[in-house]
Amino acid sequence: MTKRQFLILLGTSMVLVILIAVNGYLQFQDQKYTNIAQGMQNYILKASQVDTPLQNLITRVAADSDKEPRLKEILTKRGVKATLNIDGQERQYP
Repeated sequence: MTKRQFLILLGTSMVLVILIAVNGYLQFQDQKYTNIAQGMQNYILKASQVDTPLQNLITRVAADSDKEPRLKEILTKRGVKATLNIDGQERQYP
């Protein structure tokens, strides 16, 4: 093997080693971001599952806030607004 062939082989080997290292790093980053994305998807799924019961709770608290003033205070404190249809009329609750 000539010196030139050896240097070409050495250069090619070094390029391959660098490409393998970059590939490993990119696989690690891909796995990291995949885990982050799955975590966000789970968070969104849980939030959407909780949305309906929370809306029902807000509706019930708003409906009873006429009878119990503390419930109206809770709605005001949390900044929750609800619109209920009572006897064909829409009423806004704080």
